[in-house]
Amino acid sequence: MQLDEDKRRHLYSQRYFSLSISALSLVIVTALILSFTLPPKECYERQTLRFNTVCTDCQVDKCANCLESGISGCDRCEKGLFFNGEKCTDCDDFEDTVICSECSALNECTKCNLGYRLGFPDTDYEGKCLTCDDGNCDVCDRAAGTC
Repeated sequence: MQLDEDKRRHLYSQRYFSLSISALSLVIVTALILSFTLPPKECYERQTLRFNTVCTDCQVDKCANCLESGISGCDRCEKGLFFNGEKCTDCDDFEDTVICSECSALNECTKCNLGYRLGFPDTDYEGKCLTCDDGNCDVCDRAAGTC
């Protein structure tokens, strides 16, 4: 049986279209299998993983870790800063020194630098860093304020 030119072209185009779709499907399935079976890529500090393959720098200035929150978020800011939803901001109102080393919000310290102690809960000093009574003391007792 002899095919005319149009029928022959149609038959070959169907055959090659089917082969192309099969090959593309195989590539996609292989890529999916590899993405779930290969160990996750490790990124450096100040980076996040995009598309499970590419490490990208955090876009928030002074962000120390954005691995969980993604490129435009921040999980942990540099010492003395906290993430307010848009940027890393100072923990306290002091401009020249960092007294509060870790905080959950502005003037809500959870950890103080050396030479300071954390104020007691349910007082006016809750979330504030207070100086140690002894000026030469790096680490002081929270209750007594002495070394």
